[in-house]
Amino acid sequence: MMEGVTMIYLPISHQRLLVGARNGGSVKPDPEYLNINSVELSQEFFVAREDSTKMRGYLSSIGKRCMLYEPQEMRNLIEEGLKPE
Repeated sequence: MMEGVTMIYLPISHQRLLVGARNGGSVKPDPEYLNINSVELSQEFFVAREDSTKMRGYLSSIGKRCMLYEPQEMRNLIEEGLKPE
């Protein structure tokens, strides 16, 4: 499942982004790309730094690609991700 994944972005606040990269790579992502993907992968809500027309436009995309895992499935994914290459 993790094959081909080279970068992982995790927004942790409106001004902070945690980035994980294989092989030390680094790419500055497009904020719109991050916003759309964060909203689509959110289960029920997202946190925005402002109440604007643009942010409200994201509401219809909440949960479009949200997948919930059972606890054992999540443990398996974590174990797989921690295996050395």
